[in-house]
Amino acid sequence: DLTTGRGSQLDLNWDTNDQAGSVSYSLIQALPQVGNFQFYPLAGFGVALAEDSTNGYTIPGTFGVIGMYSKYTLTDKIWLNYNPMYMAGIGGNANFKNESRLLHELAIPYQLNPRQNVRLFANWDSETDFKDGDFKIEFNHQF
Repeated sequence: DLTTGRGSQLDLNWDTNDQAGSVSYSLIQALPQVGNFQFYPLAGFGVALAEDSTNGYTIPGTFGVIGMYSKYTLTDKIWLNYNPMYMAGIGGNANFKNESRLLHELAIPYQLNPRQNVRLFANWDSETDFKDGDFKIEFNHQF
C-alpha cells in the first residue's frame, strides 16, 4: 500500500540438491526515508519442508523471522541493499526447534534502464564467514 507503506510478502525457497525448502509470510512496514537511507522492517512466520524417498514431503518445523530490507542510494542508477534476517525455530523436531540463525544479504544493483537491472549478491550467515558465503550475479527484467 503506497499510501501507508505497509505490505506483505510470500517467500518460497526450494533447494533441488537437498530436496528441502521453506515457505514464509511476512508483514513489512516502510519507514520514512532518512537522507539516502530507506528501511523496511518485517516480521513473519514460516514452515520448513523436506522430501525423502520414504515419507514423501514432511514438515520438520516452523520458524519465526524478523528482519529488515534496507537501501542506501548512491546515484539514480546505483544503490546498496543490506538485508539482515534473524530466523528462529518455533516448533518441530528437536534439532529444528532449537535452531536459530542470523542471515545476511548484501546487494549492489545497477539500473540499466527503467525495466532492467543487474545485481551482485553476497549471502552469508552466523555459521558461514563472508568470504565462504554465496556470491552471484543476477539480471532482472520487469515485464
